[in-house]
Amino acid sequence: SSGINAEWPLRPGLKTSNNPTVPFLQIYIGEFLTMNEVNPDYLKKGLINLQKRRLIYRELEEMRYFQNRKYNLTEIPDLISFFLNYETGQVDDFYLRSEILKRSEREKSKKSHRRRMTYS
Repeated sequence: SSGINAEWPLRPGLKTSNNPTVPFLQIYIGEFLTMNEVNPDYLKKGLINLQKRRLIYRELEEMRYFQNRKYNLTEIPDLISFFLNYETGQVDDFYLRSEILKRSEREKSKKSHRRRMTYS
């Protein structure tokens, strides 16, 4: 591919990966922007620039390839059950618990700091 991201170090690994992969979208955005800026839509005499259309097609095909890859995931029944039974009200509970833990950690830190001050 042409463009600023063609030399991106992980790009060759994307194309040869046997595992399902989620490509970095910025690669493709950069490619499309570069193709659009560097290659005119029309050639002399008003002919459509088919080379530009081929470049765009190749990038779209590569994106489609990644979208069609299947993930080989193992079902974990306990995890599925957790999410199916998850109530949104629990988010508030988790937030309150995290605040209590933060407060507790701050208090421990203050006590530790005071002890160091008294021993100095």
